[in-house]
Amino acid sequence: MFSILPLSDVLKQACSDVNCNKKCTSTPETREMDILAVLTLLTTVSFAVPKKPTCPTDATSCSECITANVKCAWCSAPNYLRGPRCLPLSKMKKGSTCPDEHVVSPERTSMVVTKAREIRRNRPIEPQMINLKLRRGAKVTIPFKVKAKTTPLTLRFRYPRGVRIVAQADCVGFELKKKLATCPTSNGNTVNVTMTVHMKRCLPKPKKIKVIVGSFKKRPLKVTLTSLCRCDCEKPEEKIVQSSLCRNKGTYACGICSCDEGVYGKHCECEKKYDRCTAPGMSEACSGHGECLCGKCQCDGIAGRDTQMRYTGRFCECDDTACDLYQGQLCGGSSRGLCKCGKCMCFPGYAGPSCGMSMAVDRCRNPKTSMLCSGRGRCVDNICECEDLRERESGGRRITGQYCQCDSGSCSYFNGKICGGRGRCSCGQCICNDGFSGEDCSIDMSTDNCRSPVTGLICNGQGRCFSNMCRCNSDFRGVTCDDCPSCPGPCQRLMPCVQCFVFASGSLTPEQCNTRCGVLGIEIVDDVAVQERDGPNYRLCMLRDEDNCLMKFAYLDTRIRRSVRVERNRMC
Repeated sequence: MFSILPLSDVLKQACSDVNCNKKCTSTPETREMDILAVLTLLTTVSFAVPKKPTCPTDATSCSECITANVKCAWCSAPNYLRGPRCLPLSKMKKGSTCPDEHVVSPERTSMVVTKAREIRRNRPIEPQMINLKLRRGAKVTIPFKVKAKTTPLTLRFRYPRGVRIVAQADCVGFELKKKLATCPTSNGNTVNVTMTVHMKRCLPKPKKIKVIVGSFKKRPLKVTLTSLCRCDCEKPEEKIVQSSLCRNKGTYACGICSCDEGVYGKHCECEKKYDRCTAPGMSEACSGHGECLCGKCQCDGIAGRDTQMRYTGRFCECDDTACDLYQGQLCGGSSRGLCKCGKCMCFPGYAGPSCGMSMAVDRCRNPKTSMLCSGRGRCVDNICECEDLRERESGGRRITGQYCQCDSGSCSYFNGKICGGRGRCSCGQCICNDGFSGEDCSIDMSTDNCRSPVTGLICNGQGRCFSNMCRCNSDFRGVTCDDCPSCPGPCQRLMPCVQCFVFASGSLTPEQCNTRCGVLGIEIVDDVAVQERDGPNYRLCMLRDEDNCLMKFAYLDTRIRRSVRVERNRMC
């Protein structure tokens, strides 16, 4: 709570702060410091005093709401539970769910001129009668004309308490003091006067405001002033006695129930009114975290949580999300404990303020061997911390698993290496790299070494590729199953391609020639024998075609493809 000191105390405090004497005298050198100290204290007090809200959100009636401020509006909708009923009109229309037809906000001012005859000898003022209705805090400006033969012109204002009046006129020297205004330079001319009426507080009944010109007491300006301090929905004819909305135990008006004696609640649903919602030593009902309904607290939800948690306890005094955290979870999570009223209730086997201390070892015991951590680790907080094994031959081995049952060095070996050096060992099983398979990753899934350089087929189509090596069918031999001792020789198999590709003859069509012979590296030379002298180990072929002409060509097999050299001219 903030307290406001009287100005004299503030000055004394400022004086003591600048080391003044008991009489609080100042010198020219300290006067500036005195002023700065006073301004600092006044600024601090002005910021410390909390501002009152524009509209009382805890208003219990429509009249209380609209008389609090001219900006306030009331929601008269029945069963309106989403937010306060009293809000500024702008928020009521844009930021609430109150239907427009139930928004109650009387007009701030309502003025009707009922008599406005022209100025004559016996009527020195125009108009003569006005009906004025104002909300508390509202202002309205009333213009009128005055003419008098005497100089100076005098105006007497009579108005009730709770109303403030300010007047101005277009004559030189006009002045208003203690409800008496004078215009010394009227000279019988018409003077235009504006009177501002400010409704400071509500009037119990309509009152009169009079403006008397000079000595014309019987010809004043009369303003009948009525306070708009009551909502129409609160009029006796609008109220519903023993309404069903109030369970036939109260009077309904402006969206709320006024319950009969001995009954209370928003809908008069509670029979006996006694407070069982405020805890001893507390000032707020339900600890400020809920609503008291029929003597019982209905607790609110806890904001800022992922789950829909609510305050608990008889007085909503418990926050079940305010416990200590362990590993980022309240009380270590649902497996270790529960948060009750800000304290962890640990399950059996766990202890500590956040249930972070485990008293059990059951999760460390290997169900197959009944050994704690399989004898290769230690149980800490019911979790195994596995050891690292060191061997000269294989280097460091990692022990993993819930029970330290997995050994990174317990997998199969191939070529003297775990998993053949082609994968990793996980809990006794090899996880092979791409392109390898098998228990020890010994199977090479690649087929690069199995592709025939002659036909481009895997194992020449005459076998299967296993671990990147060909296993040929019967009658076929060679690295890629290209040789067949019982089949026609390579010279006879190459002859159709040599005929179609070099001499445009033979049994193959141009399309067949391109398809079957395109993979061969065919080169045309003048003399095969000279070309092969001191060159690679080509095999010579000499065959006669259907024209009885002798063709000479040579071939050489490599892992990439078969190369063929053909002599340009035939011998016919």
